[in-house]
Amino acid sequence: MTMMEKLRYAPKEGDVLIYLDGSHLQIEEIKKTHVKLVKSGSDEGLPLKPVAHIRTDLIRNECFLCRKTDKK
Repeated sequence: MTMMEKLRYAPKEGDVLIYLDGSHLQIEEIKKTHVKLVKSGSDEGLPLKPVAHIRTDLIRNECFLCRKTDKK
């Protein structure tokens, strides 16, 4: 991702965020400026996280984004 792509990041349901500590969180639900995250492979929900914090983590290279793409 380029810096501009990181600044314009808009979450989509199903996105997976992989952090440097080895944890990986999946976006389950989007609520305007916040997203509900769950640990991948778990039903355990985490508190809502602002999209701005996710963008900051992406810019600082503290996490990486994995997104499914549709083949056309």
